[in-house]
Amino acid sequence: MNKPQEEIVDILCNRTSVKDKLFFRILTAYKFAQLASMMRTHITFTSSKNIPVNVYALNLADSGFSKGRSLNILEDEVFRKFREKFTYSVFPAVAEDELIKEGAFISSKFGLDPSEGLAQVKKQYNQCAKFQFAFPLSTIEGLRSLRLRYALAGIGSTCMEADEIGTVLTNPSMMDSLGLCLELYDMGKGKSKVTKTDSAPEMLKSVPSNILMFGTPAKLLDGSDTEKTFMSLLESGYARRLLFGYVKDTSVEIEMTPEERYEQLTSKKTEVDVELMASYFESLADKAQWNKELTVAKDVAIKLLAYEQSCISRAKDFKDHDTLRKAEMIHRHWKTLKLAGAYAFILGKNEIEEQEIDDAIELVEESGAAFTDILNREQPYVRLAKYIADVGRKITQVELVENLPFYKGSESSKKELMNLAIAYGHQNGIVIKKTFSDNIEFISGNKLEPTDLDKLIVSHSRHFTEGYIDAVGKWDKMHSLTRATGVHYCNHHFKDNYRNSDNAKDKFNLLMLDVDKGLNIETAKSLLKEYKFLISTTKRHTEANNRYRIILPMSHTIELNQDDYRLFMQNVFDWIPFECDEQTKDPSRKWESFDGEHFYNEGKLFPCMDFIPATKKQTEMKERLESFGSLDALQRWFCLNIGDGTRNNMMLRYAMALLDKGLSSDDIRYNLEDMNSKMEKPLPQVEVESTIMKSIIREEYKRQSKKE
Repeated sequence: MNKPQEEIVDILCNRTSVKDKLFFRILTAYKFAQLASMMRTHITFTSSKNIPVNVYALNLADSGFSKGRSLNILEDEVFRKFREKFTYSVFPAVAEDELIKEGAFISSKFGLDPSEGLAQVKKQYNQCAKFQFAFPLSTIEGLRSLRLRYALAGIGSTCMEADEIGTVLTNPSMMDSLGLCLELYDMGKGKSKVTKTDSAPEMLKSVPSNILMFGTPAKLLDGSDTEKTFMSLLESGYARRLLFGYVKDTSVEIEMTPEERYEQLTSKKTEVDVELMASYFESLADKAQWNKELTVAKDVAIKLLAYEQSCISRAKDFKDHDTLRKAEMIHRHWKTLKLAGAYAFILGKNEIEEQEIDDAIELVEESGAAFTDILNREQPYVRLAKYIADVGRKITQVELVENLPFYKGSESSKKELMNLAIAYGHQNGIVIKKTFSDNIEFISGNKLEPTDLDKLIVSHSRHFTEGYIDAVGKWDKMHSLTRATGVHYCNHHFKDNYRNSDNAKDKFNLLMLDVDKGLNIETAKSLLKEYKFLISTTKRHTEANNRYRIILPMSHTIELNQDDYRLFMQNVFDWIPFECDEQTKDPSRKWESFDGEHFYNEGKLFPCMDFIPATKKQTEMKERLESFGSLDALQRWFCLNIGDGTRNNMMLRYAMALLDKGLSSDDIRYNLEDMNSKMEKPLPQVEVESTIMKSIIREEYKRQSKKE
């Protein structure tokens, strides 16, 4: 990185206790370009001449990052002497000479007396906006007027600095100014338009333009009109022109003691260093430095052209829709050239050397990475989901509108945003619930932790109700609990180690089911084969009448109170395709171990988020189940799991389940036809007969042969 730049960045980091350097690097690069462009430094590169040294920059960081403080340090301490000498000495001296030249030109062109030509030029000059070293985002009329002053003066550059860009971006008059600046970036010239503020000097002469936009991501990337306007700006051409700084982590870390910090802040060395810098930059405000031409030697130019080709090649890897990243990548060489010019000016050089190109490339690459982060930022629906989960209590729509700048707009747009947040939450372990009280909607959420199969929640005791030990078990050792001797176990922990419903703690990550109506174990295995489970037989289990427990590890560890746990279990019972003992809806339900048989199955974890009450996913599940109307539990199960590419396979599994229940092939055919007729996309009858029934008849014959 450029040495003077890094020295300044280190001072800013020390003063503010901020470690992220990119923001300060972009800010310093802008200030370097401001100094160079004020002195009308320009570049000759290959066949292109009079390329202005200027920078457009966007710096984003959350509130509290010391954005304003760091800019004040630069303006009031580091560059103050340059600004004062330039404003009160260099600018007036150069302007006076240039006005005389412009007056002589006017007199010669229109045959006027020299004094009259000069008087006309000075009158026009004095009617312009007054000199400003930097100014807030301006109207287009004010910008044109200031450009005319600088065009006549032959020195100076426009430097627009927009604080909290997100609050001013939707102002139409400001957008006009940014539209003009879009034209000014490359060569400092705007296209002529028929307006009352147009003038020949302002339109024909190059006046360098600099822009610094900074603010907070929340106000700029608000998911609403401001963000749309910003994206439109990028698409219009600012993506390729801006240097980007984007700070995602604004935490301040102080690794020193208060005493050490005091010494750092009051260090005389730092004070001396800043003063030496200020004096050095003051020396650059010299008429001898005005209108400096920076040349680029052949080998350095070739290096920059090689970088351009590399960027063009890298841009080809982007998808067709990724137009902004393509544009930014393809034009990085141009930003590099201008930034290298600023570095060369600061170092007092007359030529851009390889080191300046290397330093500029390094910062431009960092800027490009920040731009990618901006484009890949968390979408509003993600931020909404995380906010609801982080609040930790029930909130209303009013609170969301007041606290979230992106949660605005019509009721339909907010509803859509909420639905997207719920969908995101479901995929990322965030449960969002809606409840109503006195016709007021309350929203709550919490972040679920994925289940660790080595930390499964169980409790056990040799007593019926007392002495329950809180434990965590490993999945591959779970059968040791179910097959132990004389042990009672539960899928919850209990307060005071005493088992009852009121003492059951809310957290659990195992689903335990009792199957004691004789459903064949092999049928259960087939129906649940997609899931990870343990089947453990009970003491009442026989070959003729299968009785067993099914234990399924859940996708997440969740917390539900007694009432919600009962609703959760009822949702499971409504979904599962066979009858279970519904007493397991009690969170204090206990099971007795028995040294019988056990079977593990590999598969996915049980999707518990689909069954949590008062959630959108559970409501959708309930509506789907109800839509199946007269279908029995087994039919509903298969209809829920049928997809376009799985109909034949699921229908075959359904038929096999019926065969396991003892139905004949004729009865199975009847049930298949009944279920097929109720499907949204039924299978052709010929396919049912030629594949499914053919397999059933073959399996039926095989089983009958074994009995004989």
